Amino acid sequence: MDFAQERINGELRARSKYVNSINEEITLEQIYSCCDFSIWTNWSNKKIQDLELYVESEMLLPVYSMQKDILKHRAEGAKIIFISDMYLDDTFIRAILVKYGMFQDGDLLFVSSNYGLCKSTGNLYRHVKDKLSIDHKRWIHCGDNFYSDVFIPKRLGIKACCVKHTYTYYERLLLNKDFSSQCFFVKNLASISRGLVCRYGKSPEVFFASDFVAPLYVLFVLFVLEDAKCRNINHLYFCARDGYILKVIADTVISQDLRYKDFCTDYLYVSRTSLYGPGFNQSDTGNTEGIQRELCYKYFDQEGLNKEGCAIVDLRGTRKCHVAINNILNYYGSSSVFGYYLEVVKDRICGSDYEAILFGERYNRNSINCCFEPSGLFEQYFSITDHKRTCGYELKDNKIYPVFEEEDGDMSYCRKILHINMDVCRDFASLFLKISPSSLDYRHLCEMIVSVYSDFAMAPSKKYLNALSELILTDSDNSSRPLLKKHAFFTKGDKSIWYVADRVYNSIVPQLVTWYYRIKIEYLRINQGW
Repeated sequence: MDFAQERINGELRARSKYVNSINEEITLEQIYSCCDFSIWTNWSNKKIQDLELYVESEMLLPVYSMQKDILKHRAEGAKIIFISDMYLDDTFIRAILVKYGMFQDGDLLFVSSNYGLCKSTGNLYRHVKDKLSIDHKRWIHCGDNFYSDVFIPKRLGIKACCVKHTYTYYERLLLNKDFSSQCFFVKNLASISRGLVCRYGKSPEVFFASDFVAPLYVLFVLFVLEDAKCRNINHLYFCARDGYILKVIADTVISQDLRYKDFCTDYLYVSRTSLYGPGFNQSDTGNTEGIQRELCYKYFDQEGLNKEGCAIVDLRGTRKCHVAINNILNYYGSSSVFGYYLEVVKDRICGSDYEAILFGERYNRNSINCCFEPSGLFEQYFSITDHKRTCGYELKDNKIYPVFEEEDGDMSYCRKILHINMDVCRDFASLFLKISPSSLDYRHLCEMIVSVYSDFAMAPSKKYLNALSELILTDSDNSSRPLLKKHAFFTKGDKSIWYVADRVYNSIVPQLVTWYYRIKIEYLRINQGW
């Protein structure tokens, strides 16, 4: 933090020293000439400056909507000119624009640090006009600073529009938790979420994945990897189907972070259907459960689950599957495996052979104005897949294969959400790894994400609910029903799975309903000590 503060103060000193009536902007070199890092390192300022440029180039993300606008104007035959108030020079900025396909031959770039002129004074606009002999009335200027990108150019006769890429309500909730000792990394989580919305576009599915799915799942996987490393566990088995996206994230992290280079992962085809009978019925091997138990163990043996240094990773539940797996392993003389869960429910099987981030006891059902457990979406949406459920195992050609249940229905919605979630989670993991230190309190960060998600559950925004509009929930008895149904707002919603969401989703003014519930939450927090 002290290092960052010196860099900030160095820029302030540089502006005080170098900005005057003739020169309106500073350069990165001038900033570093006003910094003193000698108390922390013997690196030269030039070496630190080069590292800053490297970090900047690695972390910048393109804005999807601006890419589309540039392509549209280019296709219409417009001349594309980039104008920036920035202490970085035009060489660096041009390289970034080229990297993301925004800058092409024939385009022009004017940066304030190269000319000593700024947009905020209007002088950079005047310089471009004089240099190119283009009347301001022929310009269309887009930017995200109301004063320098809209107010000033309009005074010069330029048609200007403000483009905003603000933090979402839930990202701002996360930013408000920056009292944490890990405040920089809380801010980074929110910034990465915002950046991924810019990259993939402002669809409901992208908002949901960027603000909820990716932060929670990436941090959970990092928690698992760190804890497993301490326990000398290096082989993780992700349980189908909930564990599929977690494995995708783990593979991304392992491939990019040398801290976890010794880890390997596998996808374990198991389910309650395939495990409960052979795992809890310890009768002789002549019956169906006994035959399945032998096939199940041979499958575990084939996959290496009975070796040292193994653990399973599951999403949430009672831990019966974990216990069944260990019962089968123990029946044939193999050691038990450790287990990791994002959440365990209140009526779980207790023990010391697992770790979890969340515990079902945290729910106060009376404090949530719905008959819907918000963590149910972890299984039904966060971990959505188009995979079939494992119902048993069979021996074929001296190899054990999982047998799958037949499932009806169109899986196109599941595939669409799965691919969006995977893309966003991969990118979130890659970006977070670039700025995370060697050790963080991942449990605490996960709890922060869940607290924001809980606010969503109690006062959801329709923009996010639209991502769930086609979601069909499957109960433990395999019965199915839609999460959200369209109906008249004043129709009684007593049978709604998620009453608050039902009210928001079916309102003609959903934002007002959302804000009503948000105000209600704040009132309860203040007056009832939430």
